[in-house]
Amino acid sequence: MTSPAMYPRDIFKSTAAYYARHRPRYPESFLTYVAERFGLDGRGRLLDLGCGPGVLTLPLASCFEEVVGMDPEPEMLGEARAAARRADIANVAFVEGGSADLERLGPELGPFRLVTMGESFHWMERGATLQMLHELLVPDGGIAICWLRLTPSNSQNEWMRVADGVIKRHVGQDRRAGSGYYVEQEERHEQVVARSKFTRMEVVDRFDSPHTFRQRRDIEGVLGWLYSTSYANPTVLGRARQAFERDLRASLLALQPSGVFEEEVFVGAIFAWKGAAP
Repeated sequence: MTSPAMYPRDIFKSTAAYYARHRPRYPESFLTYVAERFGLDGRGRLLDLGCGPGVLTLPLASCFEEVVGMDPEPEMLGEARAAARRADIANVAFVEGGSADLERLGPELGPFRLVTMGESFHWMERGATLQMLHELLVPDGGIAICWLRLTPSNSQNEWMRVADGVIKRHVGQDRRAGSGYYVEQEERHEQVVARSKFTRMEVVDRFDSPHTFRQRRDIEGVLGWLYSTSYANPTVLGRARQAFERDLRASLLALQPSGVFEEEVFVGAIFAWKGAAP
């Protein structure tokens, strides 16, 4: 079976523009909570590992002197750089690379006060990554593993169940990961963190999170969200893309003739500290 270390490098090829436009954003309340829990005051340095188009990198940039956004997908870094220019954020540098490159690049990148990983930790060799990050952090530094989830178990997100059926008809039953396939990990993130060198952990549960929010999405937004994923993006779909779009539009309109869908987004996180938590 494929392990995270063996995932192909093309997991998010062709997704960056869709990711930047159609993925939900972390709410201000959650970003403020991160700053409070880690005592961020404009000093020190941030590493956003698996930064994508800068969803966490840029909103947190003002909390640090310097920021490094790191991602293995060049298209993602292009979107992040463009977003930084538009927002006139000058204290951010972007580096092409992933968790597997930390041993090689880490010594010249660090040290860091905080490392964030938004929607990226599950793609990594998690134990090895935590060990390397522990070495790159300052003595009172920490990590924040963050995610935004739409859950199909909630009636608000019924469109996800419909979309899943369409994907399986056109891509296959096994969940894709670029040119490879996704590996369901048996251990939860918090179990892996608990075994690491980090001394204290705090979990913001996604189903109880005070940062949960609702938003609306039309059919173009559903398509854009799916095209931002590792399992239904234009590269994965290939020649099946037009048939997929026709099937998805018809299936979604059968579910909701207005073509507008309410969705509930859960915000979750795991915080951990190298030393005592602030």
